[in-house]
Amino acid sequence: MDLYSQQYPSLYHRGRVTTFTRSDSRTTSYFGGPGLRLIQGKKHGTMPLHHLATISTSDAGIRASRFGDSIPFFYGMSYSGCELDYQLPPYDMKVASSPWIHVTHIDPATSSDRWPYADYPKLLPYIPLAIKETAEMPLETFSDYVMQGIEAASDDELILVVPPNAHMGVSLWGPRGDAEDVQIIFIYNIQSGSMRAYNACT
Repeated sequence: MDLYSQQYPSLYHRGRVTTFTRSDSRTTSYFGGPGLRLIQGKKHGTMPLHHLATISTSDAGIRASRFGDSIPFFYGMSYSGCELDYQLPPYDMKVASSPWIHVTHIDPATSSDRWPYADYPKLLPYIPLAIKETAEMPLETFSDYVMQGIEAASDDELILVVPPNAHMGVSLWGPRGDAEDVQIIFIYNIQSGSMRAYNACT
């Protein structure tokens, strides 16, 4: 499994890595597009939090939980150096899915209409995702692929890494940032429903 050439998200959980690729048909896991969630909690700037991906629990290799059968991954692309924490609510059987996320921490809380570059799209391209490959892999090996590494991960934590992608029709970070292989790292706790997101580069 060559993670260094991976263009689409890669997921680590309990010693197993799942890589994704573009699908030719609609799937329950997808990159970009509308996030289908309302944003509540800590106030932040005028630019939206971007929906990076939604991954189904079945594709993630975990059971559906009290937080639903899919995991939404949001990030502050227009917030330079963004560190973002948010909480998923328990799944509501009365609606199709839990309709919101609750932001518990965002730094910086001020957005820029010129970061990472001017006229940044409010929605990233919608790309259906399919599983490309799964393999057993120790955290130490997976950590080598993650910019600045991953020191530890509990059995309750799921890690999603989103790299720049030259084939999706839009630049995530602008030419310089993409060239530096800036990654967005999400750490999701499947028991508590809490998400932590940050970016890292070489």
